[in-house]
Amino acid sequence: MLPLVEVPPFVKKYAEGYQDLFSPEQFEHFRRYLTGLLVCENKTIQAINGAFVVEVKNQSSLNRFFTEYPWSATAVNERRLELLRKDAATTPKKHSVLIIDDTHNEKFGEHFPLLGNWYIPSAKRYGFSHNVVTINYADRHVDYPLELRWYEQMNVEKTVEWLKEHEIKYRPEVLERKQKESQKRHYLGEILKRVRLAHPDWQVPFPSKLDLACDLIDWTVEKGYCYPVVMDSGYTCRQVCEHIAGKNMIYVGTAEADDNVYLKGKWVSIREWHKQLPNRAFEPVRFRYRQRETMEKYWAAAETRQVGQLGRVRLVASHQKEDRSDEPRFYVCNYLQWELSYLLGRRQLRWPVETSYEDTKGPLGFDAYELRDEAGIRRHWTLVFA
Repeated sequence: MLPLVEVPPFVKKYAEGYQDLFSPEQFEHFRRYLTGLLVCENKTIQAINGAFVVEVKNQSSLNRFFTEYPWSATAVNERRLELLRKDAATTPKKHSVLIIDDTHNEKFGEHFPLLGNWYIPSAKRYGFSHNVVTINYADRHVDYPLELRWYEQMNVEKTVEWLKEHEIKYRPEVLERKQKESQKRHYLGEILKRVRLAHPDWQVPFPSKLDLACDLIDWTVEKGYCYPVVMDSGYTCRQVCEHIAGKNMIYVGTAEADDNVYLKGKWVSIREWHKQLPNRAFEPVRFRYRQRETMEKYWAAAETRQVGQLGRVRLVASHQKEDRSDEPRFYVCNYLQWELSYLLGRRQLRWPVETSYEDTKGPLGFDAYELRDEAGIRRHWTLVFA
């Protein structure tokens, strides 16, 4: 790429909204880093610092900006959201949703903090990565991330130490029988879940992704983002759904075909429920997705049913083809009065989170950091969001 001789005018203008959050030296680093994230092919500190050929600064100074300088990532993120709310194009609208999801930043090397060995769905394999749970905003025009939580993989030894220290009973012989680390973490995770329920004021270590999702819901309510929550099947569970409903909020979750539904006095799979639906139960559903000229069209049926541990919810089966030869998608909603076009239209707004991850990783370097400092990595994520 061409060398950088100055911060571009559009970055200078945008950065003015954050100037009071930094010292003059910090503010110059802030502007340069935003510039590098936008225009440099390589998004590392070394590459961004080296791209500037006028008023050259030592790379260690930019490193200290992330690891030592006293500025608040929380304040920067709050300012970003304040600026978005003030702009008519990005201010939250009535027909909006919140999206809970998570993403993996795969890393290579042993010295990154909080690195976990996870199954990475996009790669369809296990790998070492940072797993980040996010909550995003989306409406018919725009979408953007609101906040995130870093999911730390459980350390079995530290968890056992914590249980002993707090005199929490567990069965060592059961733990011994577990062959895989994942099995041990699952066993201990169930114990920690019970501890959190019994002692909500305790600082219980290694919160699950579901705990982090609930924490993000609390955060959105505190900040005034009380919109319907859409989520995939990984978060459509009793814990998260009850937490959302407890805040008097609506959720549209994703159900799996093997999930249970109560039908005619017995529990059957949603797949079996779908098979017994008569043809007349399906109706054409049309809605406009964002700013597309053509209308989206589906064939869907809905009933109010007891689904698993979620209670009575609106259960929806949706097809793209009129003859229903394609695989159905199943959704659940705790608001029973929504028309199908409105419900599916809100659910469709979940899709931007997938492209949002692509946009922040490739073009903006959300996963391109080489920092070995936890606070520094969080600051990098904050500036990518900015």
